[in-house]
Formats: sequence, structure tokens, C-alpha cells
Amino acid sequence: MIQEPTEPIQPPSAGQEIPVPQVVIPPRAGVWVWVGWLVLAVGLVGAVYGVGRKFHERQLEMEARANSTTLLISALRLEKAGRHAEGERAAEDALRWRPGDAAGGRILRRLAAGRLAEEERAMRAVSDAFGEAARMSLGDLAGAIEAYQRLGNDPAVSVGLREVALERVAVLEGAPCVLRLPDDWPSAALVRIDGVIRTPRGHRIAGVLAGNRRIELSREGYRAPPALELEFKGLEPVLLPAVDWQLPGTTVTVRSEPPGAAVWQVAAQGLA
Repeated sequence: MIQEPTEPIQPPSAGQEIPVPQVVIPPRAGVWVWVGWLVLAVGLVGAVYGVGRKFHERQLEMEARANSTTLLISALRLEKAGRHAEGERAAEDALRWRPGDAAGGRILRRLAAGRLAEEERAMRAVSDAFGEAARMSLGDLAGAIEAYQRLGNDPAVSVGLREVALERVAVLEGAPCVLRLPDDWPSAALVRIDGVIRTPRGHRIAGVLAGNRRIELSREGYRAPPALELEFKGLEPVLLPAVDWQLPGTTVTVRSEPPGAAVWQVAAQGLA
């Protein structure tokens, strides 16, 4: 209940100062006020920081999602073009932006399987090319050299296999052909190839240059057979035809009248 004043309140006279009541705050109360303001300020700063941090994280997430999506689209296009290795690298980059992304993981596994199948097909193709070049070298050195050169300069072939191909080119460009002598070849007979005496080893003369070569034969005590020309065009040995070695001298022809008379026996006894 509000109690009415018993004495009337007189208005202040002109020039009279009106006393202002002073509020005295105890010292401890002032400290707590400052603490309250400080807590409020810290709370506001924390709230602003939290909001800013969440906004920044949201921006980073959106950027990662956009970059990952762009890379995955590129990976799918490369897969469609049959370029699985490049697509696999694009998918790996996408997963770096968004680790653990299920869609990206599926695309990466599919691209890796495609790359392995592609590499297996490429290895089979290279193996077939080497086999074809080897078969060709038996009868067509020029074609084999060209095939090995293509393999040696193909960037799709591994470095090791390219070196092997170029080494075979060097071998085939040397003197890889072989002359095979007959099994009854006399050891005292001589063979000249393009005028140069060549010594056989085990009825074989190796190191013959590819192309048409002049072959001359000689044997002491026998007439030299006519020279012949042989074509060397592959690693398959070229067989020297059988040689009819003939003794030097005059050929004697004997006829009898009537036929069948023992003229040869008499002549032979006379010669003896």
C-alpha cells in the first residue's frame, strides 16, 4: 500500500537546486557488472566466429562437391572414349576432393577394371606383333626389320620391349643369313661367297648378308663346278644344291658292234 504524504509538497522556488539522489554501487557489484559485460562480449564473439566458421566450411564443402562432380563427369567421358587410364586418374582426383564418396568409388573401380583389360589387350597385341615379326624374319628380312622398327618406335609399347625390338633390328640389319651345306660335303672343298673364302662350321656358313650372293666352289683334284647365285632373304638357312664333283681328264665313249660285245673288258685289260 502506498501511503499518502501528510504534508503538501511545495514546488521549488526559482533558482533553487533540486537535489539528485546518488546511487552508490558497492565495489563488488561493479566488478560483477564488468564481468557480465565481458562474458556477453565473449559470447557474441564466439557466436560470430561459429557462424563464420560454419559458413566457411559450407563454402569448402560446396567447392569440393563442384570439383568432384566435374572430375567424375570427365572420368565418365574418358571411359566412354575408351581411355580408361586417363579416366581412372580423373576419378582418383575426384575422390581426393571428396574422400569416401560412394559414386566416385564405383566409377574408379569400373575404370580400373577397364584399364586392366585394356592393358591385357595391348600386351596380347604386342606379343602377336613380335611373333609375326619373328615369323617374317625367316623369309622376309626387310619386312621383319620394318615390323621391329614400328614396335621400337611405338609409345604404347613398354620401354623394355621397345629396346628388344630395336636390338633385333640391329641384328637383322647385320649379316644374319646362313648357307647350309649338303651332309656329304667334303672337308677339303672351298666355298667362296662374293669372292671371299668362307669356312663352314658344322656344315653351316653363318654371317651371310641378305640379297643375291655369288657362290663359287672348288676342290683339289676335281674340276670346279659352275658358279651359282643364291638368294638370301631370311633367317631360314639356304641349302646349297648337291654338287657333282668330276675328275679332270678326257671322256672316252665305247661302242660295240654288234651291241653287247665284251669290248669294255678287253679295253680295260689293255689299259691295265
